Amino acid sequence: MSSLPKLPNQDISSALRADAGHVYAAGVSQALSKPILLAVAAALFFALLSALSGFASVGSEARSQKARLIVSRSNGYVEVYLLATGQDVFGLFQVDPADFSLADGAFDFEAVQQHTSGAADAFAAQATLISGDQSVVAEGISFAAHPPDRVMPFDDPYEALGVIGFCSVEVRDLRIATNDIGAYLGIIAKVGTDGPTVLRLPGTLAKPWTLEIVEYDDAVLSASYTTILPAGAVATFAFFEETGPAG
Repeated sequence: MSSLPKLPNQDISSALRADAGHVYAAGVSQALSKPILLAVAAALFFALLSALSGFASVGSEARSQKARLIVSRSNGYVEVYLLATGQDVFGLFQVDPADFSLADGAFDFEAVQQHTSGAADAFAAQATLISGDQSVVAEGISFAAHPPDRVMPFDDPYEALGVIGFCSVEVRDLRIATNDIGAYLGIIAKVGTDGPTVLRLPGTLAKPWTLEIVEYDDAVLSASYTTILPAGAVATFAFFEETGPAG
């Protein structure tokens, strides 16, 4: 009767060590697979949350109206320049858009072009500027309008001062509703202090605003920040605050 062949002791030992190694490796793989999968799933979940949060923020900003306020303080005067839609500017200052419109409701480019400073006075009369604890009288610099799809350079006081001085004369024959124009306004006031200045307007926002505020002090950029204002917000803005923009 033939006996089964025997492996040398070292071969048996090697085979056992190899099998043990495979079993250990498989056990480690199973032990680690769940934590790794959980970690990956958690990372993907938080990445998705972050993406959705960013998307919601971008979506909220996209749905809001963009506007810009440039404020310049120099030689005892404060100049305020505003770029926004016609609807926002007329609404915030509580100025009747019909006073700037043709019979069909279109903006009267030609009439305003001939009286840009007088047009600005109508808005300045509605504004309240407070310097320190004193209310100061605002006067109009100029008011102009341009088609909404042609955003004019409006990054600093010098560009703003140039843009508010004229209307887009080549579009006088176009019919653009007064509420739809790109409105460019400048007002000025003599202030008695270098402290904070507050601008208060009588109206409220009809739609949310993504508002960029740019501050210049003695012709030097001193602050630039963006804030999102909800519809119905009271139009009160504080500038040159040493502690930063109001939250």
